[in-house]
Amino acid sequence: RRLTGVIIYPKYFSLAVKPGNCPVVTIVCRMLDPPDKCEYDQQCQGTKKCCEGFCGKDCVLPEKGNGLTTSSLFSLQF
Repeated sequence: RRLTGVIIYPKYFSLAVKPGNCPVVTIVCRMLDPPDKCEYDQQCQGTKKCCEGFCGKDCVLPEKGNGLTTSSLFSLQF
């Protein structure tokens, strides 16, 4: 089936990221597809950022920096 004439508007569109850089991860778990606890910075409370952890993405306290990380550059929610 094909839908025609249907427009989906995003709830919000944001390129904003929280300040700081994600910490460097030196240990990686062996899980093939570890579960992520977040996808974007906006999903993290306070000043925490969504960053790659040792076993999937998680909300962590950032290190100082400009905050331009690939995991949080683009946010689109429906």
